[in-house]
Amino acid sequence: MSSKLNKPVKMRRTESEISGLMDMFDKGGMRVKDFCELHNISDATFYNWRKKYPPIKTAPSEGFIEIISSLPARDLPEERLFAKVGDICLYQPVGPDYLKSLLA
Repeated sequence: MSSKLNKPVKMRRTESEISGLMDMFDKGGMRVKDFCELHNISDATFYNWRKKYPPIKTAPSEGFIEIISSLPARDLPEERLFAKVGDICLYQPVGPDYLKSLLA
């Protein structure tokens, strides 16, 4: 009897197929082991693909920017300064519409 019948068939995938599978994994929330079994790939192959096709990081939502205080803590007024952008001092968190109106 031949043992060739029990060997799994190796399958070559294109870059777009691999990229699609990696995107599907990122959006799916499955464990690596379950994902690999479902798509008939080894764990090692999955991790090699992950190195070559890392997850795509999404940009922060439009309309928000990070504001960092440029003053050292010792130079802050008695009221705690939340943030300073140019000549604008903020002493509490504010919404994006308020910021837009200040910068307009």
